[in-house]
Amino acid sequence: MKNFCSYFYVVLAFFSFAPPQGNSSCLPEKIFFESPELDRCRTIASYTNCYFASWGKYLRDSYYLPMNAEVTDSYFLDSGAYASEVTQMLKGENPHLDPTFPYISEVIQRFSIRDIPVVIESSDYSYKFNIRVIESKGKKKLRLVLFSFYHNLQSCKEGYSGWDPTSIDEIGMAPIEIMRALKQYISVDSMMCCSLGGVCFETLKNLKEDLLPPTIIWNRALTSTWKAGMSLFSSPMNYFLYYATSYFSLYADPEKSLMDFCKWADPKRVVVIEAKEDAYFSGDSALDPLFFETLRQANAELYQGMFFVPLLSPRAHHACRLDLILNNQDSGTCTENFLPMKKQESLSDSLVRNLFMEGGDHTCFIVGGNKDSLDSVLYLQALPLLSSYCKLK
Repeated sequence: MKNFCSYFYVVLAFFSFAPPQGNSSCLPEKIFFESPELDRCRTIASYTNCYFASWGKYLRDSYYLPMNAEVTDSYFLDSGAYASEVTQMLKGENPHLDPTFPYISEVIQRFSIRDIPVVIESSDYSYKFNIRVIESKGKKKLRLVLFSFYHNLQSCKEGYSGWDPTSIDEIGMAPIEIMRALKQYISVDSMMCCSLGGVCFETLKNLKEDLLPPTIIWNRALTSTWKAGMSLFSSPMNYFLYYATSYFSLYADPEKSLMDFCKWADPKRVVVIEAKEDAYFSGDSALDPLFFETLRQANAELYQGMFFVPLLSPRAHHACRLDLILNNQDSGTCTENFLPMKKQESLSDSLVRNLFMEGGDHTCFIVGGNKDSLDSVLYLQALPLLSSYCKLK
């Protein structure tokens, strides 16, 4: 009996200190991870080693990370203030709830929200990224992990200063490394990249292992710097932008990189969301038909939807809230090859019903765009999904 008791306590101690596995585990208040990848990106392709380094930083902050410069536009100041109020609503700190989210009360009751620092240590620098984790309180876990390219830090001689990525590879590698750090504690089931968040796929050309989750959601993401230049500028300015970004290691072609990656990686489920009137990535700047053909040949489970939002300025279609995008096939929307959608069903409802509620626990990692804070990612992407989850539950 004595031997049995000793054995029992040894087994109990083992499981008490074993590293957490699976989605049922809770993330700690702070995550540490060691990796040389971000330093490697700075070494291989750094515009600080080029002539006219300040021009490279100007290009980066003008077209990729515009909020690095001081934001003075009243629209973005007011939008940021309201998005911050919505975050306070979910935390229970603001009783004046947004009525455009009919299930926001249920979201507040069913989900917890917290910000977690992720510290990535390397030989030359230490990086501190902030993520926002929103997770259900019940046994069956829905967890959304939000990432913004802003309000992150890197070490310097005096301590920490603002994150100063020197190349498109470093910008895109940051969320990939964060996802690897998360996998120490939980499994990541899907990844949604919005707008600039598509630079994650540009980084895939540097990977020798498949780090992406089984499901990829391409949410009006960056196709390529060249195509974005075609939408924003006319000739010869678009050619200048192409050569300048190439010289300063800032050129990105996520469309091609994801195609090449899928040729050798495990087969993925790829859900492509396009806006018919996208101010940046529609028409000649949209995804090439070869993109879809290549993914099919790579045995990807492909779902493609082209959405039109009526009576809304075309420039607003690129960042329209997920729950305001409806399956209105009589007015320009094409969802024949998309996830199953009822007539007039919202995009957020379809994603939740077909992806997030299909089995057990689900964790989705959401990467925001070039003008997204954690608050705006929550407002535009996360809260519509959470509201749909409560509605469908």
